This record gives sequence, structure tokens and C-alpha cells, in this order.
Amino acid sequence: GGGAVCIFSLAEADVLVDLVGAFAPNGLSYVPTDPVRLVDTRDDDRPVDPGTGVEYDLGALGLDARAAFVNVTAVGHTTAGYTSTFACDQLPDTSTLNQFVGQVAANGAIVPATPQGSSCAWMLNGGHLAIDLSGWWVP
Repeated sequence: GGGAVCIFSLAEADVLVDLVGAFAPNGLSYVPTDPVRLVDTRDDDRPVDPGTGVEYDLGALGLDARAAFVNVTAVGHTTAGYTSTFACDQLPDTSTLNQFVGQVAANGAIVPATPQGSSCAWMLNGGHLAIDLSGWWVP
């Protein structure tokens, strides 16, 4: 309440919290959908190269989206790293998910879109990436 957030850990832990946005009472409307696969680099066996990313187009789905709710999954990475999601204009200093060798890592994210309707995902150390759309925000 009042803008405060509480975090609890059963065991001693270092905690990092990144603020990536806020909701206003008269802002955008959320439209949920059944999951739609936007990206899967396993389809053509072309993993994301280290230090690069992929762009996906929400406009191609006929959406006038200002932001999207996506599930981002990293698979097949050979070194630990992280993935960031963003509106393709400037890579943020925050991670959407952290990857460990031998584990599939997945996380939900609210990602802003460019005025043209695109969003991006970037991987520090590369690997395969799957991105599923679960909903979007429209004016």
C-alpha cells in the first residue's frame, strides 16, 4: 500500500529490485490472449549469438500494442548469463531472466513496444530463445 513493496526470503539472500514501470489509473487497457509463440530460435536451429538479440513485431499480429506481456525462455546456453527485454531503442541495465548452464530459465515480462510495434530481447552469452505473447496494452 502507498507505493511500498515488501520482500521476504526464508533464508539469508542478496536482493536486487529493478523498477521498470508503473501503472496509472487512466492509462492503457490490457487485452489478454491465449499464448502465441512470437520467437523460437530452435525452429531453424539458429541460436542468438552472444551479445546480440532478436526483434519481434507485435504489429505483424495486427496489434496496436504499446506494451506486451511476454514469457521469455532461455534454452541451450553454454555459459551463465542473462537476457534483457526492451523497446529496441536502448538496452537497459536490467535483466529479465538469469541463465545457468544446464537449466531452462523462464520469466514473465512487461515489455514496451516501439511506435512501430516492435520489441527486442538481448542475450549476454547467447543460446536459444523462445518468446510467447500472453497479452498486450492498447490505448
